[in-house]
Amino acid sequence: MALHTVPTAHDTFRFDEISVAFDAEPTSSHAPVGDYQARIVAVAVINRLPRWLGNLITPLVARVTGTIWMGKRLTPGGSGSNLWFSWSRPRQYGDFTHSSTAGRARLDYAVDSNPALLRAFRGEITTIGPEILLGRMTFRVKNREMTVLYFTLER
Repeated sequence: MALHTVPTAHDTFRFDEISVAFDAEPTSSHAPVGDYQARIVAVAVINRLPRWLGNLITPLVARVTGTIWMGKRLTPGGSGSNLWFSWSRPRQYGDFTHSSTAGRARLDYAVDSNPALLRAFRGEITTIGPEILLGRMTFRVKNREMTVLYFTLER
């Protein structure tokens, strides 16, 4: 599966397919900076369902979360935040630091401004096209990291 177009939840990719594609994507030499609109593409829990049911549920989850979670803001100084729906302008919540390692941006939510639960999240994003990023979110429990979802970020 090539991800040279922007994947969406309606594409009904399985979690393992996105994972293979994410790992195969070429890396970028520059760190992403700016505001990006987000879309959930695949969720780990849904992947355990029969394919036909997952294909129905994933677009619904993406649509509901898409009205609430608007995206991410990555600043040149190595910090960032998630952007959430608000009547006046996007609200920032869920802060992280970001750095580039091996051509991929790494997101770390272990910052003091976050509640303890959020600090267990990590992310990784890679470029899949001009101004288009594919992201993977993991959750750390003790010394084990589990991938929980994949998302896209677009300008």
